[in-house]
Amino acid sequence: MAGTRGLVTQIQHFCIHDGPGIRSVVFLKGCTLRCAWCCNPENMLARQELGMNPGRCIGVNQCGRCLEICPEKALRLDATAGVDTKIHVDRERCSSCFSCVPVCPAKSFTQYGKWMSVEEVLDAIQKESVFYAESEGGVTLSGGECLMQADFSAELLAAARSMGFSTAIETAGNVPWESFEKVLPYTDVVMHDYKCLDDERHKKLTGAPVTPIIANFRKAYEKFPNVRFIARTPLIVGVNATVEHVKGVLDIIRNAPNVKDFELLPFHELGVSKWTYVGHAPRLPFHFEKPDTSLLTQLRTLIDNSFGRNSPER
Repeated sequence: MAGTRGLVTQIQHFCIHDGPGIRSVVFLKGCTLRCAWCCNPENMLARQELGMNPGRCIGVNQCGRCLEICPEKALRLDATAGVDTKIHVDRERCSSCFSCVPVCPAKSFTQYGKWMSVEEVLDAIQKESVFYAESEGGVTLSGGECLMQADFSAELLAAARSMGFSTAIETAGNVPWESFEKVLPYTDVVMHDYKCLDDERHKKLTGAPVTPIIANFRKAYEKFPNVRFIARTPLIVGVNATVEHVKGVLDIIRNAPNVKDFELLPFHELGVSKWTYVGHAPRLPFHFEKPDTSLLTQLRTLIDNSFGRNSPER
């Protein structure tokens, strides 16, 4: 696997919610699901993309540098923006050459996706190594779906572990079993999603059935007994914020001693605006809402009781 490269969207440092301790999170581009509530739509497609935040554009009357430099003439005037006309991206013409990114003084444009070697990623994160050591933290691979890039993920995690870093991944599990086999031997912690337990509803909301995903997770529990698993649900009213869903997940993980916790992640809408940045219309079939405090307390109490914890507070 020497020389393997991965398509990386970004690397976030000093993260505390993506595994134990202080961590660097490497976001890999590409996902096999199309979740209607996705908060990272820039990571969906497994190719480089140009992102544009129209709210930052200062208008052609004050700038217009991107119009002059675009070789494909994919940047156009937005006639609906008023007198100080702003720019929009013609996605059919854009070749993702990213020549507009460095010339924009307002930083309206973003390059989503950069091909990086394992060495380049490690160079970017190892300056935080002192914090990893003190907090028992390390490196987490996220996405998108990091198991789509299984060879790169395996090589990166193996190298990170050899440097003494804790290794973790975040996965939705909708990949061939062979991807698990490649990556999990180098993984200390697997944070994995149970979004919806009904095949038809899961397919409607994410684009894929859930049965193969559950089968992958059950097999992973059995085949990798020394890996620590943390089940998760992005909790959304109208989708899975119910006692029935939580009990269903608890039934799946109950007999797996290496599943050490089940976390509920209340839905937020912070990623909705990013859908338009990459030229996608949000797939929200209805207005998603966060669960209220009383429901969260009830569901977390169910989980705490299942794991033998006495306090309902997490």
